[in-house]
Amino acid sequence: MRLIAIHASGKTQIFKIHRDPKSSLYSVAQDIAEVEGLPNVLQGGSFVIDSQKGTLWRADRSRFSSSLQIGDSVPDHCFWVMASAKGARCMLDISGERVAKVEWNNKKNKVGHVQVIERNSELIDSVHIDQADAQNQSLMCS
Repeated sequence: MRLIAIHASGKTQIFKIHRDPKSSLYSVAQDIAEVEGLPNVLQGGSFVIDSQKGTLWRADRSRFSSSLQIGDSVPDHCFWVMASAKGARCMLDISGERVAKVEWNNKKNKVGHVQVIERNSELIDSVHIDQADAQNQSLMCS
C-alpha cells in the first residue's frame, strides 16, 4: 500500500505502508521514494489506473481491504496520472518512469477541473476549461 504526498512545488513523496500480518500494527518503510510531479496539481487531479484492466484504483474501503489481503507479495502494475492547470503526466507504477506528458496549450482560458470518465470501455481524461468548455484526452492503457 502506498501513500502519495504531492506538494504544491511538484515535489512528490511516495510512502510504502506495511501491515504486520501477526497484528494490526502498521509501519512506514524507511525508503521513501521521491519523484518530480507537476506543480499545483488540481484538487482531485491525481488518478491511479490499473495497467491491465484500465480501471480506476480508488482510495476506498474495498481497495484498502484487497491491498491488505495481497500484501507486498504480488505487486500490481498501474499508471499514475496527475493533472494541473498547465498539463498532465503519466507515470508507470507510481514511482517509475514517465510514460506520457501533455500540455493543455490554452493561454487564454484556465483549466479548473479534470476527471477520468469511462465511455465505450475507454478511459477519457476530461479537462474542464473555465467551466464553459471541455477538452478530452484519451488515456491508453495497455
